[in-house]
Amino acid sequence: MRIGRKAFVSPGFRVGEVIGGVERGETCSCHENIGASANPDLFLRILVTDFAPDTTAPNRKILCNLLTKPRPYGILIGVGVLARSGSGARSFRLLWIGILFNRLGMPTPPFLLLYASVTQLGNQVGTVAVVAASGVGQTVASLAGGVLADRYGPRRTIGYSQAVGVLACAALPAVQGVAAVTALVLLSTACASVPRPAANALVPALMPPDARVAGYGRLYWSRNIGSSLSPLVAGPLVQFWPPGIFVLGAVTSALFTVLATTLPEVSGPENPRGAGILRGIRAPYAEPVVAWFLVASLILSCLYMQKQGALPLDMTDRGLTPTELGLVLSLSGVLVVVLQPVITPAVTGMSFASAAATSAALIALGLGTTGFATNAWWFAITVIVWTVGEIMQVPLAADFMAARAPDGKVGAYQGAYGFMWNLGLAVGAPIGQLMFVSAGRAVVWTVVAALGVSVALGHLAVFRR
Repeated sequence: MRIGRKAFVSPGFRVGEVIGGVERGETCSCHENIGASANPDLFLRILVTDFAPDTTAPNRKILCNLLTKPRPYGILIGVGVLARSGSGARSFRLLWIGILFNRLGMPTPPFLLLYASVTQLGNQVGTVAVVAASGVGQTVASLAGGVLADRYGPRRTIGYSQAVGVLACAALPAVQGVAAVTALVLLSTACASVPRPAANALVPALMPPDARVAGYGRLYWSRNIGSSLSPLVAGPLVQFWPPGIFVLGAVTSALFTVLATTLPEVSGPENPRGAGILRGIRAPYAEPVVAWFLVASLILSCLYMQKQGALPLDMTDRGLTPTELGLVLSLSGVLVVVLQPVITPAVTGMSFASAAATSAALIALGLGTTGFATNAWWFAITVIVWTVGEIMQVPLAADFMAARAPDGKVGAYQGAYGFMWNLGLAVGAPIGQLMFVSAGRAVVWTVVAALGVSVALGHLAVFRR
């Protein structure tokens, strides 16, 4: 069948290409009205166009009809059809779904804090210990997860970590006392964080080099969808049944464990135990170009974390109400979910030096101009700018680390980046708050802008050699 330009429902999504793939001579119910009146569901459109390049013609015909006749069951049918397509793309889609489950069920610090308060876990020190354990588990697992993926394979690393996570989350509602809860929160958060570097290490085995940035972008998108949905589920659970947040974690971990069994086996290197792991941890930092990128990522992470550090303090000082503050801060997550499928394909056409420098410059510009903001609308504009920089940064970084990693060290390189980024998340907010209180808003945002611009210039100097 012949499709004209109007078949392209939205810029950035190759709907026309997929529909055009229906075998010549065949027709489907969408060919008359797709450009005129259809408004296909965004999630299903992206699944079809970006995740199913190998879908057979009959299945494309089914999906084409689903696009123009959305029903409550349409997404479920579409996912079922997609899951039957080719092995490589199918494995990536299952990994994508698993990551979404992972982020949906991962207990986050705000809800751990609420859980500790509602259940009268202990004094303030005990509450802080539980929240801190979550941060420590996430940071350490970022480093360990990649090395374990190299040693034992991403599939086993994801599967076993999620199985242990099921046990840890299931045990949490039954234990009492600060020490026991803290230990299990540390373990459950670590298990929930291991799949990120392990999944990134699996992408090169599932996608060709020219599609890796897009693949990492989709995983980043999946994580943000899961993180955005998590508060909608965890909030009511904490209110009506606090242990439910850990039951949710156990269920989603169990689902990811099952999905992990369908992923391809990628063998780890033949290294002696212990020595290979230590070499894997050190390897990324021994390469000067990679070491620069890791340091730059740490700096950008510290700057980015001002969204939870200096930014809320500044908005409060400017007279924003709690409602306005919440709306402005939530804008970033919404933008990531909406814009990532559009921005990441555009980034793939840029050189790495230009893309990395642009990302850092946008983060510097967005956060730096916060110093001039006086109302909610102005703050929202700055959030849009630095969020675009964030959207560019994450898949670029994952692809860079995969490209620089020697054979058998992809996981270690991904873990090193995750460790540096999470380290920045841990220290960035307190540093920003301390600077804001002691030196004022002008100093904070000037320093942030200067550091971001320095990283951008450094990227140009290092990667254009």
